[in-house]
Amino acid sequence: IMDAFEKEGADAWFAAGAKERFLGNHDASKWQQVMDILDVWFDSGSTHVFTLEDRPDLKWPADLYLEGSDQHRGWFHSSLLESCGTRGRAPYDTVVTHGFTMDEEGRKMSKSLGNTVVPQDVIKQSGADILRLWVVTTDYWEDQRLGKNVLQTNIDAYRKLRNTIRWMLGTLAHDDGEEVPLDKMPELERLMLHRLAELDEVVRSGYDAFEFKRITRALLDFMVVELSALYFDIRKDALYCEAPSSVKRKASVQVVRHLFDCLVKWLAPMLP
Repeated sequence: IMDAFEKEGADAWFAAGAKERFLGNHDASKWQQVMDILDVWFDSGSTHVFTLEDRPDLKWPADLYLEGSDQHRGWFHSSLLESCGTRGRAPYDTVVTHGFTMDEEGRKMSKSLGNTVVPQDVIKQSGADILRLWVVTTDYWEDQRLGKNVLQTNIDAYRKLRNTIRWMLGTLAHDDGEEVPLDKMPELERLMLHRLAELDEVVRSGYDAFEFKRITRALLDFMVVELSALYFDIRKDALYCEAPSSVKRKASVQVVRHLFDCLVKWLAPMLP
């Protein structure tokens, strides 16, 4: 049967004399040839076999299957049935479902309406990071909206992120790597380190649950409100004016070093 399908396709099953041909020496009267058409999603449901199992750079089962909400009864379902029937388990460890992208007014994008947003155009005009930032700030499991105003909001947020990171880089130009013991640090520096520890839990749990919006929101608020508007504003006089031997200045540079290291690592999976 496999040789016939490979040479002639599925039509070989429906050709005259197929029953006798495929049964060979078996008694044809004891067998019934089924002419029902298989679920059209079967071929997509079996893709894990000739991708994950055949390619040396991939592994079976997949860590993640990602598709739109319409695939609960499509690709997700057919893959589950086929794999459970042949291998005893699902071909994936996790399923993530996303909604559909609408225009700013919640309408379906259409060329006739002139409301389409082409990703390549966004990248050309604003850069790939703006598109990435929009993606990670959406509730992707629901339908999301995209347009000029939405993109401008993300451009403004991205500018604030860049300015915060740029300020830290400028400060670290004077970093000699000296460490101040925690018990010698001013209270404000210890507060910032405490906040880093709290954010670390938010970021780690957020990535584990694919909740990128929660991570981005927490980091944006921290960088704009707690760092730029509070910590940096308070400590800029010490950083700019106090002597290099000042404990307050040394502690501040040390904390900025930790802030920079954590923030760029936390943002890297979303804004590389």
